[in-house]
Amino acid sequence: MTESIWALVPFKDAPFAKSRFHEHLEVTQRGLLAQAMLRDILSALNYSSRIAGTVVCSSSAYVKELNYENTVLFEDHSSNLQTALTQACEFTKKQFNNPTICIVPADIPLVQSHDIDELLEQHHEVTVVPDAQQLGTNALVISPPIVFELVFDGQSFVPHLENIRAAGIEPKIVQMSSFAIDIDHFEDLFDVIEKAPCSQTASVIFNERLLETATAQ
Repeated sequence: MTESIWALVPFKDAPFAKSRFHEHLEVTQRGLLAQAMLRDILSALNYSSRIAGTVVCSSSAYVKELNYENTVLFEDHSSNLQTALTQACEFTKKQFNNPTICIVPADIPLVQSHDIDELLEQHHEVTVVPDAQQLGTNALVISPPIVFELVFDGQSFVPHLENIRAAGIEPKIVQMSSFAIDIDHFEDLFDVIEKAPCSQTASVIFNERLLETATAQ
């Protein structure tokens, strides 16, 4: 590895996890789903040949119980995700002196380690990966960390491009199918079953009978 690339993953646990699913799933179910998706992305990052380590930005006690190599917790006590991520980026740079940071959400369970390696192979200066609708941002790779204002509100793709260009940088846009699907809508769970049946997220969907529970409500 020629440089130290650290990943940053923001994570919200129950009762705040996947609040859009409140009509379909109970709080406990939403928490189990969020935790499974976090485990999937942490596994992908852990097995990536390009990632030196991962910082999870969260106030969840669950993260402290996880045992992933080279994964540390940055305790987030801010109510603002943008502020929390900026502070986590600064923490990571100070602690690990990393020239590059890769920010990925905790709800993209289709991503595997080779997808992360492919993304980082294509990276140049600031790389942006949009969601399938090109509305949100499902990955940001930044060298050096923090050169523009971060935005994460579900509609961040275009604002990120604007902020990056305002900083005098032309962003590189990379579209990848594995990164395109974030689990923002209940119907997205069917994509997980179809495209990642061996994932921990799919296992929770099956074992907790989440689709059946929702159908019965």
